[in-house]
Amino acid sequence: MGNTTPSERTGTQPRRLHAYCDETERNTPGDAPGSELALRQAALLVNFKGDRLKIDEIEQLERYQALNPAVPLRRKIAWIPQHGSFESANDIIWNVQGAQQFEMKTSGAKYKSIASAIKDAVFAARNNPNGAAVKDRFLVDIKNVRLSHKLRHQLELYNVRNPSNTIRELWIMGAGQLEQIRLV
Repeated sequence: MGNTTPSERTGTQPRRLHAYCDETERNTPGDAPGSELALRQAALLVNFKGDRLKIDEIEQLERYQALNPAVPLRRKIAWIPQHGSFESANDIIWNVQGAQQFEMKTSGAKYKSIASAIKDAVFAARNNPNGAAVKDRFLVDIKNVRLSHKLRHQLELYNVRNPSNTIRELWIMGAGQLEQIRLV
C-alpha cells in the first residue's frame, strides 16, 4: 500500500463538495481553447472575464438568448466572474431587470428540485464566512418543459413554505418562454 491514497488504491476519484472547489474540475480538457464548449461560450459574445463556463451554464445562456435573438446577450446580462472560486457569488447582472444580480439555476420541472436548489444557494450565501453576495433573485431554467399551472402555484408559495430562506424574485424559463413568479 505504501504512499498511495485511498482513491489511488481503489481507482476512484475523490468526491467534490462544490463544483468550483477545484480548478481542474471546472476547466476540463473538453473546454480547452478551441474545443466545442469554448467555441459555444465564445459565440455568446459576452465578456466572461476569464471564466470558463460549465456546459449547463452555456446551455442556459443559449436558451435565454434564443428567447429574443434580436437583442445581443451582452446587452441583456453582465457576467459576475467566479475565477474558480469557492465563494458564493451570483452569476449575472441582469440588465433587463434593472441591473440586479441574479443566481442562475438549471433544474427539473418539479417543485422539490427547484426549491431545493434555491434553498441551498440562499443558505450557502447567508452562511459564507467571506460575506458573499446575497442570493435572493433567481433565474431558473427548466429546459424544454412548459411551466405548468400546478408548478407555478407551488412556486408562488415558495416564501411561505421556506420562511428561513426567502427570496425577492423568481423567474422560470422553459419551453421557449420566460415567466416571473408572483411570490406570496
